[in-house]
Amino acid sequence: MTIKDISEKIISDAKIQADKIVAKAEDNANNIIKKGKKEADNIKKMILYKLKL
Repeated sequence: MTIKDISEKIISDAKIQADKIVAKAEDNANNIIKKGKKEADNIKKMILYKLKL
């Protein structure tokens, strides 16, 4: 293997790892958004319930 081949392999591996990290970050962000929406719905229900009392 030449230095160029090794460099290309390292760059390729780095891109693959970066894609995995980005995908994981997107999953985490989506989960946080879902939890936030669920929590907001719960708060909304509590407020509406208290207004009815």
